[in-house]
Amino acid sequence: MRLLGFLFLVLLVVSGTALAQDAKGWFGADVQDVTKAETDKLGWDTPHGAKLGLVASGSPADKAGLKTGDIIDLLDGVEVETSSAFEKTIAAKSPTTEVRLRAAGRRLFFRLRQPVRPLRLGS
Repeated sequence: MRLLGFLFLVLLVVSGTALAQDAKGWFGADVQDVTKAETDKLGWDTPHGAKLGLVASGSPADKAGLKTGDIIDLLDGVEVETSSAFEKTIAAKSPTTEVRLRAAGRRLFFRLRQPVRPLRLGS
């Protein structure tokens, strides 16, 4: 009986750790690097920023009015260098963080949220 109680306790600790690790900010859109051609069209000297791909319906990005093709060049007052830098910065924030960004010349404010992930069965 004690062994069963101990195993249950270990399961609770491991599950809590896994949940804590999943508590990352979720933006709700795919991003990619801005190309040289897009940079030239915008009149920028060098490529930077994160261009939005698919925007998930109901996501923080969608609710903020962002659309596929929008380019984010500022995040919390800091220039976005690459799409991967943008993703890392968003993921490092807690799910309830308010984020300020500039996209397509518009300044936007919104709250991130925690991603809803499907249960993994049999893995």
